[in-house]
Amino acid sequence: MMVPGLFREGLLGKIINALPDSRDTKSLEYIRRLKKFIKGTKGSFPERVLALKEVFPKDVRQKILLEASNDNSLNDPALKWVERLLNCYQGDRLNSILYSDLKDSLPGDMLTKVDWMSMKNSLEVRVPFLDHRLVELAFQMPGSLKIKNGKTKYILKETFKDLLPPSIYRRPKAGFEVPISRWLKNELKFLLDQYLAENRIQKQGIFDSKIIKQLVGQHLSGKTDTSWMLWNLIVFQSWYENYFL
Repeated sequence: MMVPGLFREGLLGKIINALPDSRDTKSLEYIRRLKKFIKGTKGSFPERVLALKEVFPKDVRQKILLEASNDNSLNDPALKWVERLLNCYQGDRLNSILYSDLKDSLPGDMLTKVDWMSMKNSLEVRVPFLDHRLVELAFQMPGSLKIKNGKTKYILKETFKDLLPPSIYRRPKAGFEVPISRWLKNELKFLLDQYLAENRIQKQGIFDSKIIKQLVGQHLSGKTDTSWMLWNLIVFQSWYENYFL
């Protein structure tokens, strides 16, 4: 593809990757997403899909565990998991990606969080688009009916465009992420000091304290947004403390 090639091999991609990024502002968030897009143009199909899904980039995964193998790709469990999911669906690539999300991101992330938060607030949440009959029908449709001429959710939007007001039909997708990037620089910075302290990491003996220190420094300096990596490490440390100490 012409545009990905321009980013992948040209000077433009190198310039973008050198820019600071953050979830804290719209402009810096745009740069962060652009960097992620560039990463998703490199490597094999499973590697490109993983680049869009991963929390810890490949270079960090290879360095952060003290007992990690020096074999760069053959022993990458994240890549093997994505390859396995993509191989389960024998169809076009877009549907393969959607199937991997159906088996991975939905039950392991999105639906779990919605279920916990809704029940905690005494709410019953329903997901009608996940009725098995609707899901089965959707997977019988080719990817060209889901993204067409650059328009996402094409068949869904075309089906309901006469029923929905234009403001809903045309508005961009909005996520539900909490401002973890800003919190870790301000209100929740104490969690970095508490759970990711260098002496604590070294005593534990699981992670390379130098890599974690780099991730913390990059985030606090505004060089690049490592907030979700740091948050996952904090959650792991809390879990480890509760069940192993």
